[in-house]
Amino acid sequence: MNDVAFTAEISQQTSHSSQVPTYGQRPLPAARRGVLYLPRLQVAIAFESVIEQKFLYVADADPRVVSVRRADSISYAGPEGTWHTYTPDFHVVEQLPQGKRCESVYECKPRDLLRNIIGNELLDWQLRQAVLTVSGLPLLVVTDHDLEGPRLEHALKFGSFFHSVPLPDLRVMVLNELAESRLALGELYSRLELRVPVSQQTVAWRLQLIDTVYAMIASGTLYADRGVLPDDACPIWRADQSVPTEVTPVGVPIATYIATSMSGWPEEPATGEPGLQEDPYHHLAQTQFLATARGQRYLKLFSLYNDPATSLGADLVECLCRETGLSSRSLFRFRKLLQAAGGGVTFDQLVPELAIGSHAPTNTVDPRVAEIIEQHLQKRYLAGNGTNGRYVTRSELHHEIRAACLGEDLSVPAKSTVNRAIELAYQQNPFGFTQQRSGQEEASKLLGRQGHYRATRYGELLAMDHTRCDVFIVDGVYQLKEVKKSGKPAAKSTHKAKQKATLRATMVVITEDATGEVVFSDLLSEPASAANTLDCLRRLMLGDHDVQLAAGVQVLPAFVGVPVQIRLDSGGEFDNTAVKQAIQALGITLIPRNKGTKHRGGREERTIGTLVRTQHTLPGTTMHSITARGEYQAQAGATLDLEQLSRFHQRNVEEYNKQPAPRQGQSRSDHAHALIKAGQVALRQPSPHQRRFLNERMLPFEERVCGRQGIEIFGLRYVSHTQEMDLLIQRRARVQVIYKPDDLRTVSLVHPDNGKLLILSAVSDFNVQLDVPLVKKDWDQTRKVILDQRNQLHMKRRSPQQIIDELRIQPGRGKKKLTQDSPVAPSVPDTVDQSGLERPAASEPKESVRRIVPTSLLTDSSPPILKA
Repeated sequence: MNDVAFTAEISQQTSHSSQVPTYGQRPLPAARRGVLYLPRLQVAIAFESVIEQKFLYVADADPRVVSVRRADSISYAGPEGTWHTYTPDFHVVEQLPQGKRCESVYECKPRDLLRNIIGNELLDWQLRQAVLTVSGLPLLVVTDHDLEGPRLEHALKFGSFFHSVPLPDLRVMVLNELAESRLALGELYSRLELRVPVSQQTVAWRLQLIDTVYAMIASGTLYADRGVLPDDACPIWRADQSVPTEVTPVGVPIATYIATSMSGWPEEPATGEPGLQEDPYHHLAQTQFLATARGQRYLKLFSLYNDPATSLGADLVECLCRETGLSSRSLFRFRKLLQAAGGGVTFDQLVPELAIGSHAPTNTVDPRVAEIIEQHLQKRYLAGNGTNGRYVTRSELHHEIRAACLGEDLSVPAKSTVNRAIELAYQQNPFGFTQQRSGQEEASKLLGRQGHYRATRYGELLAMDHTRCDVFIVDGVYQLKEVKKSGKPAAKSTHKAKQKATLRATMVVITEDATGEVVFSDLLSEPASAANTLDCLRRLMLGDHDVQLAAGVQVLPAFVGVPVQIRLDSGGEFDNTAVKQAIQALGITLIPRNKGTKHRGGREERTIGTLVRTQHTLPGTTMHSITARGEYQAQAGATLDLEQLSRFHQRNVEEYNKQPAPRQGQSRSDHAHALIKAGQVALRQPSPHQRRFLNERMLPFEERVCGRQGIEIFGLRYVSHTQEMDLLIQRRARVQVIYKPDDLRTVSLVHPDNGKLLILSAVSDFNVQLDVPLVKKDWDQTRKVILDQRNQLHMKRRSPQQIIDELRIQPGRGKKKLTQDSPVAPSVPDTVDQSGLERPAASEPKESVRRIVPTSLLTDSSPPILKA
C-alpha cells in the first residue's frame, strides 16, 4: 500500500470517526489496526484498516484459499523516469478445482475514495499492473462494498470454531436430525433440546451444543447457506446430501477500474432532491436530532414556514423568531436550504443538513484571501521553515497572512477566520495534518486509535485490566518499631512496640464486552506480573470457580472456554513475550491498548471504578483523594486481611453482575444467558490440545542457555541426566524454561527442535529443603538474605592494598614513623598494581622499583623481579 493511498484512506476513516459504520448485524470501529489470528490457516497477519480486517475474515473462511500473507514490494519506473516502490496489501494463494494453484495480490480500498485514488495516479496504476502481470501476479481491488452481506457474517460467526472438537454424542445427534432433510438452525436446536432431559439442559450443555454445531459447519461436515444471514432461519444440511453453491471470488481486477477511469466514471445516482445529500445513517440522525431542543425548534419552524418563495420580511422574521426561539440568522439559513432543495421537500430530507450545523464564517471571505490563507497554511504552518526551522504559531501565521493581504490591497481576515481554516484542514485529514505538523510519531497515535468496538456475541471480546485496591489490609505480620515515651529523658525515651504490616492488594478484573459481565476477578497480595496474568487467564478458560465458591457466590458466570479476542493494555505485566506467545498459541487475537491516546480501556476502566468505589466504606480505606480522607489514618485503621477482603470483593462482583448495564433492560448475567440461548456465541470450548496447553504450558518462562552445570535460574541449578539434555548442553542451545511460581523444585524445558517438554530437577548449592514445595515468593526472600550474607563476607575480605599496608609495619615495633629519609614511601604510588608489584613508569628510571619495595620484606619465595 503506497503512502498516498494509505493517507487518503485514513483521512476517509478519521473524518467520519463520529459515525459507527455497520454491515449486516456486525458493526466494526471506524478505524483499526492490529494483528489478526486466522484459525483455519493458523497464521497471524497484521492489518491496517477495517477493510483489510474484513478481507482477512473472508479469506480465512474461503475453503479455496491456501495461504495469505502480507505482499512483497515491487519497483517500477515512474512516468518521470524515477524509480518508485509499490506494496500491495495481501498475497493470496488459491486452490482451483482443476488442481492448479492461482497466486494473486489484493489491494483493499474504500469505495468512496477509489475514484480519486485511481484517477489521480492513473499512469502509475497502469505501470504497477504491468509489472505485476509480468510477474504472474494479477492485481485485484477489494472495496468495503464487496465485503458486506451474509458472506462476512458467516465468516465472523463460524470461522473461529474451525479447530474446535465436536463432542461425539452431540455430533451423532446432529447428524441424525439432519439425515432426512435440511433444517433451519433454530429448528435444529429445538429438536436437539427435545432429545435431552430438561434437567441436563444447563448453560454448559448449551455452550457445548453451540460449539459442536459451529465446529461442524466450520470444518465442512455441515453446510450453511451463505446467501442467508447466519441466524435461526439459516438452512443447515449435511455435506453428503448436496454440494453448496460455489462461492464467487472476492475482488475486481484493477484493469476494470483503469478502463472505467479512462472512459469516465458513471455519475452517482441521485438519492434525493438537488442540493441535499442522503445520509447513510439518516434515520438514526433524525431520531437523535429530533430528541434535542434544537431539532424541535426547526420542526416547528418547518410547520410554520416551508415555502422559500415567501420573502422573509421584518415582521415575519420577528414572529418566527418569537414562536420558534431561533435567531434571525438561523431563519435565513433555513430558507437557503429550502431554496437548494426545491419544491416539495420534506423535513426528513432537511435533517442531515440541519444536524450538521453551520460552519460558514459570518463575514464573507474574498476568494483571493482564501487562497492566501491556504498557501500560508501549507507552506508556513505545516512546514518547519520558520526561525531555526521551527513551526510558526497561529498568531504568527495570522500576522504573515495580514501582511500578504495588505500588500495586495485586500481585506484582512480575522483571527477566527484563520483558526477556522486550520480546524477545517485538520478535520479533512487528521493523519496527514498531524504528520506534517507534529511528525510521524504523533500521527501514528491517530492511526493506532482503536475506536469503538461493539461486540455482539458472547465471548467475542474480553478485556483485562488491574489496579490497586483503595483499602489497606493486614498481611498477618507484625514489625517492631521504636516509639517515644512521653515524660522520659531523651536517652531513655524509646521502647519496642508492635506495628501492623499493611499492604494494598491488586485487583484483577476480566470483563466480557458484549454484556459487560465480570467473568473473572481476583485479589493478589503482590503486584501484577506475567505469572499471575497467565494464571488468571488459565483459571478463567478452564472454568475454575474455587475462589467464588469459597466466598459463597451463588450466581457464577457462564464463561468457560477460549475467547476470540482479548484486549490488554501496554503495561509490562501484559506486554511481554510469555503472555503474547500463550495468547497466540491458543488462537486468540490480541488487541493492545495503545499508549498516548484517549482510548484507554472504556468498559474495563469503568468496571474497575465501580468496584473500587465500594471499598471506600471499609476500614483502612484510602478514599479517592486526600481531601475526602481528611484526618483518617488509613494504615492505622486497617483490620481486614486478604481472605476477608477477597470474600467481600467476590460478593460485590456478584451484585455487580446482577445489575443491568447502561441502556440495557436486563441484568448482565441474564443478558449473557439470553445470548447463549439465542446462539450468539463466539466462545470456543477448549480442545484436548488446548487443555494440555492450559495445564502444562500456560505458565511464565525464562530463556536460558544450557551450560555445563545445567540451567541456572532464580539462583537454583536444574539438571536432568538424560541423553537429550546432554546433547543440548553440547550445543549450548538457548531454550525456554517454564516454571510454576508455586513450586520451583522442578521446571519444564521446551526442546527447541521438537517442542517436547523435559523435566528438570533443582539442585541447590545452599542449605535449602527441597522435600517441600518451594514457593518463588518465599525463595526470593530467602535468596536475598543469603546474598546479603555473602556480600557482608566479601566486604570483610581484605584487599591486596590493605595487605601491603600491613606488611609495611615491622614486627614488634608497632607502626613506624615515616620521615623524609625513610626508604619506604608514605603511600603506594599509582604505579603499584593490586598484587603489590610496581609497574615502572615511563618517565622514571627502572631503579625506582628497588627503592620502593623494602628489602626486609624479601624472602626466598619472593618473585625474582623483587630480588633483582
